[in-house]
Amino acid sequence: MLRIGFLVTVGAVFIAATGPAMAKGNAEAAAPIVAEYCTACHVIPGYKPRFAKGEVDAPDFQKMADHPNVYTHERLKTFLSKPHFPMTKYILSASDIDNLVAFIEALRKK
Repeated sequence: MLRIGFLVTVGAVFIAATGPAMAKGNAEAAAPIVAEYCTACHVIPGYKPRFAKGEVDAPDFQKMADHPNVYTHERLKTFLSKPHFPMTKYILSASDIDNLVAFIEALRKK
């Protein structure tokens, strides 16, 4: 019984230590979501916007990427995790959120 407890503890420590690294998103996997949904309100480099200029007051993806001190990884994840106008009809999975954050972060100038 002690051995099983030890293995569970070691496994939990391993998952805790590697979890954030494994949870990192895939910017390329976000492309279909970006094209289908995000372009309805946001200006995104490489994508044609689907709204009239001045019609929507949503942050430009490049501007978010260029201000990592304001649009931190955690702030982006938190914001996308909570329904907000006009995105109340979109339900994003945890992996969708990770992928979208990775997409925005990939736009950052190195």
